Amino acid sequence: MMTTPKKKRQLRIQSYLFTLLFLSVTALLGWFSTQYSISTDWTYGQRNSLSASTVRLLKTMPDPLNINIYLPDQASARQAVDELFKRYQSHKKNFNYKLLNPDLDIELAKADNISRYGQVVIKYRNRTERLDNVNESLLGNALSRLSREQLPHAVFIQGHGERNPLSQDNPGFSKLAAALSEKGIKVSPHNLLSGVLPQDTSIVVIAGPLRAYLPGETERLQQYIKSGGNLLWLQEPDNNAALQPLTQQLQLSFEPGILVDADPELRATLRIEHPATIAVLQYNLHPITRNIPYNTLFMLAGSVDFLPSDQSDWEATTLFSSRPSTWSETGTLLSKEIKFEKNKGDRLGPLPMAQALQRNNRFTETSKSQRVVVVADSDFLANNYLGAAANLMLGENIFNWLSRDEQLLSFEIKTAPDLTLQLSDTQISFIGLSFLLLMPAGLLLTGFIIWRKRRQG
Repeated sequence: MMTTPKKKRQLRIQSYLFTLLFLSVTALLGWFSTQYSISTDWTYGQRNSLSASTVRLLKTMPDPLNINIYLPDQASARQAVDELFKRYQSHKKNFNYKLLNPDLDIELAKADNISRYGQVVIKYRNRTERLDNVNESLLGNALSRLSREQLPHAVFIQGHGERNPLSQDNPGFSKLAAALSEKGIKVSPHNLLSGVLPQDTSIVVIAGPLRAYLPGETERLQQYIKSGGNLLWLQEPDNNAALQPLTQQLQLSFEPGILVDADPELRATLRIEHPATIAVLQYNLHPITRNIPYNTLFMLAGSVDFLPSDQSDWEATTLFSSRPSTWSETGTLLSKEIKFEKNKGDRLGPLPMAQALQRNNRFTETSKSQRVVVVADSDFLANNYLGAAANLMLGENIFNWLSRDEQLLSFEIKTAPDLTLQLSDTQISFIGLSFLLLMPAGLLLTGFIIWRKRRQG
């Protein structure tokens, strides 16, 4: 086929047009890349994206957020902080932040009381939070504190062997108190014999009393409930006689016995050694439990049920129950073989473990309801169990619901899920055996085969 001069000119023009269009599109894409930013997070668990709870929290804060970040003129540090805050800005248009140098912006640094590099000042609705460094966890806690209309005050009753929010021992509640303080909930102990409850009390906490209350102390608690106060009651099994009048007032029934679980497969999966450690895998629908993603663990827990009546104005919800493989053991747990014995008073599961009570508050001018949470265990929030499974999340949800801060329920900071490698004993033994025996044996066998072939050749 012959190519005419006209055909050659057309091909040349097409080549020029293609080159021109290609360069134009490349230049246009380059310009768009400087004006717009599109990013996707392909990391496992999306660790470089904001958690769903952080996004929900930002949506509950309609007013502008103004943040000053004080950093030196180091490109790497500023770029990392800038990338973090752009994630927040993409979910909240009036999220404003400035990267400032305290050596240059002296007046602003002085007004914000800045003493060193890395400090962050957050302002929202005429309130201020100051952080010494910044990450999503610290920033999320600061935002949760700023989002509260009024900082709640949780008062822990003391004097009867209850859990102490200041104690750092294993049975203490100091870790819980620290977590609540980070979220903006004030925590303080109080002895009823020392006087009336503080004026700003938002929640009264009764955490595992071991001794009976005096009649005057019980009357004060009953009056607090009668006047519309919110209550968290954590009661150990077989010890509810300490507050029997309160049990009747709230229409509760604490069943005798300690819950045990006879499911060996579940205990092996969760590495639970003692049968009296109860794993809760499913939750009933309630704001407290709605967004809890995984199990919680309870040690030496009991059962509590609500007794409805026609005259009652309480609305009760069972938050969660034990599994069908559980029962309430009324005998001793010291025996090597623990078995269900109905003729001795054992009750087969599932058995209710926690109740959430709510009623219209007739004693205040506001429309806020009165709220009570009762759990037949206090160990799950103790220092030695608080970090197990979702125990901390459940505890924070209970306090947020009692303080009527529903926007903070299940507020959890996203963490990288694959930073640690968990291996079973069998897997560890196999890896050790491979390195110590199989690999050396393989190398020796390979050397022998090569030697044999060369000798035969």
